[in-house]
Amino acid sequence: MNIYISKQHPSFYTNLPNTIVDRTPYTYLIGWSKLNKWYYGRRTGKNCHPREFWTNYHTSSVEVNKFIRENGNPDIIQIRQIFTNIQFCKKTESRVLRHFKVSKNDSWLNKKEGDDKWDTTNCIPPIWTDSMKIKNQNAAYLRALKKYNIHSFDAAYTLIKPYIDRNATFKEIMESLNVTKSLIKFLFPITTTIDYINKILENKKIKLKRPKSAAHRKNLSIAAKKDWENASPERKEKHRKMASVNSKLKKWVTNGIINHDTRNYNYYLQQGWRFGCAFDPNRKQIQRKITDKRIMLKFKTIDEFNKKILELNKMGYSINKISEIVDISFYLIKKRLNELLS
Repeated sequence: MNIYISKQHPSFYTNLPNTIVDRTPYTYLIGWSKLNKWYYGRRTGKNCHPREFWTNYHTSSVEVNKFIRENGNPDIIQIRQIFTNIQFCKKTESRVLRHFKVSKNDSWLNKKEGDDKWDTTNCIPPIWTDSMKIKNQNAAYLRALKKYNIHSFDAAYTLIKPYIDRNATFKEIMESLNVTKSLIKFLFPITTTIDYINKILENKKIKLKRPKSAAHRKNLSIAAKKDWENASPERKEKHRKMASVNSKLKKWVTNGIINHDTRNYNYYLQQGWRFGCAFDPNRKQIQRKITDKRIMLKFKTIDEFNKKILELNKMGYSINKISEIVDISFYLIKKRLNELLS
């Protein structure tokens, strides 16, 4: 049951607090009653609120904006419903649009009947391996390079290398080669914070670096681990105390659906959240499916994986060694072995 009064002008909701922490999802209707033209939509973005409708926000539809230019503003502006759940807002919009068959009805400016069928909120996320990430990244780089008739990484690097050797700025490379800043970022990914961009615009010399390879990143990780193993007891104790202080400052809060670990818990409590965590009964099943998918990338069946790690365990191999042999994470193998041996 919806506890909020519906079918009102946006100004009616001026003092309404957010129904979710950072937003108030809603559906709306605008219409030209004399022309019998209507448009039904929803707003679920961050910081959205009904009071902004038709002041800061005028729908994202190209058809509506075109119709307004030709016929003026609508005479009917309504907030149809307020929601406490983004997914339900999407489904409500689709249900209404399907009911009126807007794609086949000339009285409606909507061109399709919603998008709840493509809502992936509760779907299991895909498992991206390192090779898949590299392949996808390289494809994006090459698409950008082809716009400048550069068909390989070697050709692009040869072109820009002289500028890198003398620590050239973005501005200098852009003016000399007539290329965009985005292309240089594609070739040499860097931190794009506002401060960094301001330094570039001030023409300060910043050295551009090639992206680190997977092997390089792995070596850095191993070096960091060895550094920590050789660290003094004083350093380890200082680190432990800092971590302990940070964890004590944080508290878990929940709205019954989402759990959040935060220092700024007072803000959430003011929005109607409470201390504690909401337990999702399907969480373990979803996590199990994700881990099984990760295993299936390396093995044909889960039984084959279980048999392999049990065999290696009986041979006396440590979990670290088993992890290296089967190329699966240490924690996943440890958890699975505990299940099989219990």
